[in-house]
Amino acid sequence: MKELIMSKEDFLKFYENIHGNKEFDLDFLYSLLKDIIESYYDDSNNFISGQFKNINAYVLFLYVYNEYLFFVDNLKNKSLEELNKDEKLVMTISSISLDKYLTNEKIDINENYYGNKYTPSISTLSLYLNFMGKISSQFSKNNPNISLVSDLLMKCIKISKCSLDLLIDGFESEAFSTWRTLHETECILAILIKYQEPVLKKYLQHMNYSLAYRKIIKDQDKLDEIFDEIKQGMREKNLKSKDMKKYIEYGYLYAIEDFANSESPKLNFRDGVEKYAGLSNYSKLYEYSSEIAHSSPLMIYSNEYALFHLTLICLYETFFRIEKIFSTHLLKVSSNQTFKDNYIKMRNIYFAFLVSIYNKEKEIYKNINIKNSK
Repeated sequence: MKELIMSKEDFLKFYENIHGNKEFDLDFLYSLLKDIIESYYDDSNNFISGQFKNINAYVLFLYVYNEYLFFVDNLKNKSLEELNKDEKLVMTISSISLDKYLTNEKIDINENYYGNKYTPSISTLSLYLNFMGKISSQFSKNNPNISLVSDLLMKCIKISKCSLDLLIDGFESEAFSTWRTLHETECILAILIKYQEPVLKKYLQHMNYSLAYRKIIKDQDKLDEIFDEIKQGMREKNLKSKDMKKYIEYGYLYAIEDFANSESPKLNFRDGVEKYAGLSNYSKLYEYSSEIAHSSPLMIYSNEYALFHLTLICLYETFFRIEKIFSTHLLKVSSNQTFKDNYIKMRNIYFAFLVSIYNKEKEIYKNINIKNSK
């Protein structure tokens, strides 16, 4: 029993690491944690008692602490001393914390896992994305006028991480539909990198149009001015009023000479953004992902094992492209030599490993398709 409860010294170190509220009574919280664990093992009537031999005291305390914090914030009429002496309230906190820990950490609706956060195909890519994200955060300012490319790159990294997290949790179809969003973002990034000015300037202009269309801009005079500008631009392109939304969303493509001079320029993703990003070979996968995202029968009855590996393949392929953009366009402008040196060291260690993992994933997926076709 003793080995399952962290020592007081370890508890105090852990509390400091999570930046716990310094006003709280740490003796009380430590005692509360011990009581909860002891009550679990003593409760023979608990419907899941005995199923889980090991309780992670650190994770359990995070539930205890945040539950306690919630009650402190919502019971302003009670002092901390009064709250700690309220046996009924303390029992409620204990019961809720343990229930949440056991249910959220020990029971899962997804029983069939094809990988976890320790699986090399996931953990290696996650490591690389985390490192790229750390460096990219130095350039991402969430201000499109000065950091659009950096912001889009950072968004690609975050969406990739989100898709990996969904795979870890056993949500294969959701992970694949999240890749769809990543693909859309990557295509925009690819166009901006490929065509530079004046496409970049035009994209920012159409972002402003979108803000006006969604009524996020509140100044009515400014709104009128922007809509006059939109209508003028549509007249120049012989577009009808029904095309306004498409023009606002994709009209920046007219800044690409080949698009503007084509016989019938298409203001959409597949024939516009994806095509001029040079990624039309993903149109079938994008369509497949869209069907899943829109709750078609594929979402319910898709082959989860196949989808797990297909999503990883798509994530890896997107990663290789955004990593190239990162290393050739973002890292070059960094004045931090330590960042550059550390990144090069990491790349020398892990990039070849990522390529080998990717090739293995393709082989697995190929074998799945061969097996399914028989």
